[in-house]
Amino acid sequence: LQAIAVQLRGVPADPAFTGRIGSDEFAVVMYGADLPAELAATHDQMRAIGRMVISQIAGPFRIDGVEVEVEASAGVAAAPLHGTSLDALLPAADAALHAAKRDGERVGVWDPGMAGVRPWELAMHAQLRAAVASGELRLHYQPLRSARTGRIAGVEALLRWAHPDRGLLAPEAFLPMAERSTLIIDVTEWVLNEALRQCADWALAGRHVPVSVNLSARMLVRDDLPSLVSQTLSAYGLPADVLTLEITESALVTQPARAAAMLRELRTRGVKLSLDDFGTGYSSMEILKALPFDEVKIDRGFVSGAHGSLPDAAIVCAVLDLGHRLGLRVVGEGVEDARALRMLMELGCDILQGEAISRPLPPSPELLALFTAAASVAGADAPVPPAAADGPGT
Repeated sequence: LQAIAVQLRGVPADPAFTGRIGSDEFAVVMYGADLPAELAATHDQMRAIGRMVISQIAGPFRIDGVEVEVEASAGVAAAPLHGTSLDALLPAADAALHAAKRDGERVGVWDPGMAGVRPWELAMHAQLRAAVASGELRLHYQPLRSARTGRIAGVEALLRWAHPDRGLLAPEAFLPMAERSTLIIDVTEWVLNEALRQCADWALAGRHVPVSVNLSARMLVRDDLPSLVSQTLSAYGLPADVLTLEITESALVTQPARAAAMLRELRTRGVKLSLDDFGTGYSSMEILKALPFDEVKIDRGFVSGAHGSLPDAAIVCAVLDLGHRLGLRVVGEGVEDARALRMLMELGCDILQGEAISRPLPPSPELLALFTAAASVAGADAPVPPAAADGPGT
């Protein structure tokens, strides 16, 4: 990374600014390119600029006596064609980069229709970057209830954005956009820090509440991820096993070997690992065999459909049986009503999560009251009857 940074500063176009965005991605900002009026010719020249920058960092580099060559891809965006500020140009170039990687190209040029990105998303990208720094992000916590004891076994941290104009936004309104850029790294770091800070506050109040945090695919290729997690836990005086990192199967398929090494390192540090949305991909069985997960979460689509669909019910039963045979805890997501709750309890699901237990709540007296009510269940081993059949919470 240091050697490449030095080389990028020496790009023949004399860049006005060069910086590392995160992970293994850099930004190079150049002034003064005279672009042709014709769009096709403009794109050709922009691709030529991208190829020129890539050629600057091809290597070989001699690192500790080893010759290292680098394969790189580039995404290019230009003003005023693609925006008039860095806040607009950087996410556009980042989207072009990832489109190039997906299509097997070395250089991509931003196009407004690329990867489904629309102009308003670029504006939201800049707003979200500012929101991370200005304190507009919030965490709500959805309780995870033990089916055997009725106690709260932990909470899952779920992100919200208190947008100044649009109100409280659910993650699906902005996270897919953030996932297409390195901004997701800043967001994930914020979530990890805030969730563990809240966990430490609960511990000081005498409440042991493990917390689960969703991990982006981009975080799994960060070499410093295990150190980041360990340092954050240490900063709040928390043991490693209070944290569960949830990873979807899709996050493991881009660079499986590197992701697997990262997960094993996290596991050796005592952090728990959960395979989220299990059953929705094509490699679930191999992943379960190869990686050190502590739990699997049955995808909410199977849970919600199980009482009306024999195939969904069969999948839920199969995942429960497989998980238990592998010594894993099984979590049923999307438990939205009393019927689904009763079914999962009868089938032997370990942990229940969904509106029938509780909707996601901010740190509040209502959430604390839920902890207290669950803790007061008579007998740690007493099974808890299903909730009343008056529908899910709102």
